[in-house]
Amino acid sequence: MTIIYLTLCWAGGIIFAELLDERWPYGIAATILACLLVLFRDRKDWRLPIACALFFALGGLRLQEALPEKSPDHISHLNNQGIVTIFGVVSDAPDVHETYTNVRVKVDEAIWLGKQQPREGLVLVRLPAQTNVQYGDRLLVTGQLFPPPELDTFSYQEKLAREGVFSIMQVQTFQKLDENEGRWWKEDLLDLRDHTRGFIEDALPEPQASLLSGILLGDDSRLSEEVRDAFNTTGTAHVIAISGFNMTLIAAIVKSLLSNLLPKKSWAIFFSLVVIAIYTIFVGANAAVVRAAIMSGLLISADGMRRKTYAPASLAFAALIMSILNPYVLWDIGFQLSFAAVLGLALLANPADTAFRKWMQRHFGQSAGGEASKFLSEPLVVGMVAQISTLPIILFYFGRLSVYSPVVNLLVVPVQSFVLIFGGMATLVSFIYVPAGTWLYTAAWLFLTWTTTMVRAFADLPGASLQIFLPQWFLIIFGVSAIGLAILTATRPRWYEKLLKERRQQFSLALKFVPLVIGTIILGLIIQALVRQPDGELHVTYLDMGQSNSALIESPDGAVFLIDGGRYPSRLLTALGDHLPPNNHQIDVLWITSDQPEDINALLTVVERYNIQAAVTSVGDTTEADYYNLIQTLQHHKTPIIHAEAGYQIETGDGVKMTIVAPHETAHALVLRLQYGESVFLFTNDLSEKDEQMLLSDSHHLIQASVLQAADHAAPDSNSAAWVEAVNPQVVVVQYDPASRDPGADSGVLARFSNRKLYRTDRDGTIEMVTDGKKLKIYTEEN
Repeated sequence: MTIIYLTLCWAGGIIFAELLDERWPYGIAATILACLLVLFRDRKDWRLPIACALFFALGGLRLQEALPEKSPDHISHLNNQGIVTIFGVVSDAPDVHETYTNVRVKVDEAIWLGKQQPREGLVLVRLPAQTNVQYGDRLLVTGQLFPPPELDTFSYQEKLAREGVFSIMQVQTFQKLDENEGRWWKEDLLDLRDHTRGFIEDALPEPQASLLSGILLGDDSRLSEEVRDAFNTTGTAHVIAISGFNMTLIAAIVKSLLSNLLPKKSWAIFFSLVVIAIYTIFVGANAAVVRAAIMSGLLISADGMRRKTYAPASLAFAALIMSILNPYVLWDIGFQLSFAAVLGLALLANPADTAFRKWMQRHFGQSAGGEASKFLSEPLVVGMVAQISTLPIILFYFGRLSVYSPVVNLLVVPVQSFVLIFGGMATLVSFIYVPAGTWLYTAAWLFLTWTTTMVRAFADLPGASLQIFLPQWFLIIFGVSAIGLAILTATRPRWYEKLLKERRQQFSLALKFVPLVIGTIILGLIIQALVRQPDGELHVTYLDMGQSNSALIESPDGAVFLIDGGRYPSRLLTALGDHLPPNNHQIDVLWITSDQPEDINALLTVVERYNIQAAVTSVGDTTEADYYNLIQTLQHHKTPIIHAEAGYQIETGDGVKMTIVAPHETAHALVLRLQYGESVFLFTNDLSEKDEQMLLSDSHHLIQASVLQAADHAAPDSNSAAWVEAVNPQVVVVQYDPASRDPGADSGVLARFSNRKLYRTDRDGTIEMVTDGKKLKIYTEEN
């Protein structure tokens, strides 16, 4: 147990040093604590606390030592400084994608402003997809250096900074100057991996070839996005990567083979560890692979010493070793998933397996139930425990719940051992006699095809993956609880034993009640994720907010725009709750088209309740206090505020475009044009006659639309005949409140819409329009 306490303190020191972001004298503290540990080495009650404090200080010191230093010659000082030419060596295997290739170049020289100068540091260079670049190549690359971007879902800049990369280059030209300037042994291993992948690609079609390369070699770069998404959707992505399962099986095969070939068992163990180490380097040595290799090595060593390993202690030791080598591994998602899976299996696998076996025997008989439980234990029980253990991390980072994951894992996990055995044998035999290896690849193809067929079939089912995000505090509570339970289960202190004995009945009731609570929560999350989810179509909802031009827009993939909001907060919040997914508390863009209270008063509450990613306005000088209150509230919540002019455009990844077409002279009349495919919606706000004339003369090609929001609520002197004719809409929407003191729905103006489909919020309620970019479907609240 001591190793667990020390590892926790070590990790705590690393995290503390990262959060504090200041240089503390960890080295001095560690020296003092080491002296105290020697001084009080005979005091049993003092040794562990001092050792824990020492490891905490050492963890902070290790992180400080790992912080990338930027010397005056660091290449990142040339970010955003125009055209730069760099000279350097490719420091790792290229990261190949379908449309591009990323390479990391260790820079030693640069040319800037006509001067060649020594430089240092790493640069991430993006090259065309089919570029022939290998590890150890010396390159000359010309382009512009930029700092890594901040992405929506995570800090890409922070991730690369932890790896010592502070610059990304947009390449204009590049040239390979030389080869083989890397470490010779790494070049040979990578060449061997490429040669091995060649055997696989020559013998198997796609996607089976890329899947086997991922399982066996840790290289899934050639796997198509469609197949990769199918594995992610069904919760079987662990099959693609090298995992503890793969590594343990390989270790067992190697140890068994060497035990029969070598005279001493100790020799077999030693060479098994050597093989595991070489294989780990061979496949890339990422965090998950190293963790699996260390765990496998511990199991083999313990077996040789005839000692039983305690999984949490072994896991703690593995984490300690890995974080000594690279303290930033604690932030690696793959490492976190592996750590959670192994910890979950250590705590829950045996109890779950026992309960499952008893249930099977009770319902199917002692003999049949026992045999069936043995067969189903690994794919069903072990798989479920691993998925439950990693689910909070997956939901936090990716927001994806795979509904069919238990069923798909039950179908594909049992055959993975055959994939690994036949694929591994085929690869080894291919180095001796290629035709024989090809025959063995045929056997592997059978199980690979079964895997891909099942995964893709379930991924195509409706509702296969649901969007559910967990807050960070939940993840922290989950992690602390799991580690605390592991410590209590291992140490079983007297108070814990006493509590278990005295409260056994209550704990028994709680254990029966907890699954019910968890099941209800999961059911609620699933139903939430099914309600109003993106359906691949554009939804434009004209909200019945009284005398207001409020509209809610949901893109095919779920991006949310809100235009104004009216004056009634509870009414607007109810409308948002009715039309947005229950688990969505984010509005991507808030469009503020007016400074008038009847258009924006309700937005103050929305800003408090929803996460507004950006706000766009064109309001300039105004005396409206309500508008300034809204802007101050947005600033308080650190929402980016964009003061836009005519021509400003936002385009979502699914093809929806929102463009400002209002002329510069009338900044208060923010006219918006929404386009998706052939469907165009025009939002006009309080457009005056002068504004109409300016748009007719300057932006005639931009105002034609399928659906027109009537300007100024169809008040007198609005929506002239020339304007309506120029826009030529098929559908017109009038948002009007008869109880309002402001005029609207003027009979003369409405007559201009007589030959078009007319909808009114005072008569039809909220109006929702749905389009796939061609056809338009309309639903109203009153029918």
